[in-house]
Amino acid sequence: MSNVKIIRVKSKLAAQVFRSGGITASQAVKQAGNGIKSMRDAGIAMVDETLGKIDAQFGSSMKARETEDLEDLYRLSARIIDSSACLPDSGVERAARALCELVDASAMGGSLDWEAVDVHVASLKLLRMMGAQMTAAEREQVLGGLDEVIKKRAGAMVPEAITPGGDRHGHQSKLSTRQLSRG
Repeated sequence: MSNVKIIRVKSKLAAQVFRSGGITASQAVKQAGNGIKSMRDAGIAMVDETLGKIDAQFGSSMKARETEDLEDLYRLSARIIDSSACLPDSGVERAARALCELVDASAMGGSLDWEAVDVHVASLKLLRMMGAQMTAAEREQVLGGLDEVIKKRAGAMVPEAITPGGDRHGHQSKLSTRQLSRG
């Protein structure tokens, strides 16, 4: 009977783990935290910049806002959705989705209720500044109010098209980009 010879080969990863000059796990976690913080700051800056653009183009004091392209309002709201991951537990993402839903429903119904837009923009600003400090019940009261605005203002025009919590991102809205551009 022959003896079985076992050859143990060390992987390159195992060799690197034991090589000097690397970083410790705690250092890696700290570096990752710093990277996330810098991304968070950039995301918050993007949300603030976008809210400023919405105000400048569609704010209640803008006389010519009725002539602006609704697709721009939708795109700006969607940009807030994309950047709002840096503001967890603030309600900003859901409020921006609600504004997208309102624009969708308004385009389908043929007209946009500017008072409803103003309510959504004011809510976005409130949640951006105070959403994380609010209790869950307080945030839900604001967000639930936005859902009610959509049901009341837009839902009467096209009740089957919009349900609170859905939009082009949530795949519940039936409006295409082309329809919105024509609205």
